[in-house]
Amino acid sequence: MSNLFTVEIFNPEVTSWERWVKRLETAFKVFNTQEEVKLHYLLHYMGTTTYNVLCDKLAPEDPEKKTVQRNGTTS
Repeated sequence: MSNLFTVEIFNPEVTSWERWVKRLETAFKVFNTQEEVKLHYLLHYMGTTTYNVLCDKLAPEDPEKKTVQRNGTTS
């Protein structure tokens, strides 16, 4: 098995956010992902459109300064 962390970019036309987050959490377990990088993977793999929506909702706060909650949301 490769040690390279990969997961499909979130696509709302293919799956729901909740199901995608469950798969991401599974990938975190498979690849023994450290807590301090989980947020960065989430922000990267959520894709550009979803990232832009998140940025708009959090503005003026920076998404990279948030923490990941169990359901894939930030706080």
